[in-house]
Amino acid sequence: KINDIIAFEEECWQALDVVTKEPESPCDPSDDEVLQSLQSLLDTAKRKGLSVKNVEPFGKHSSTSIPLTRDVLENAVSFRKWFLDLKHVESGRERAPFVDGVLKGFATLPDLPP
Repeated sequence: KINDIIAFEEECWQALDVVTKEPESPCDPSDDEVLQSLQSLLDTAKRKGLSVKNVEPFGKHSSTSIPLTRDVLENAVSFRKWFLDLKHVESGRERAPFVDGVLKGFATLPDLPP
């Protein structure tokens, strides 16, 4: 079980490192590999019967004191969705309410570990 938890923690940090990676092309969030990976990790963290279910926090990154928790994964999913919306706005024309929503969404973004 310890090895499973360590491997899971490593996968989480790798996924968090690419939250702001440019998408291959303007894409639907359901096609974004980074978002899918983050969502899969979050689902794994919440799924009953797995070795990581009762672990909180999963670990701490050596360069930060912020612990890796389910909340951090949820924040990363929210941040990635906003980032994809921003890239969508940058890539083409979009209606003003959508653009305003993306811009206002920046103020409500959660913090992520550095």
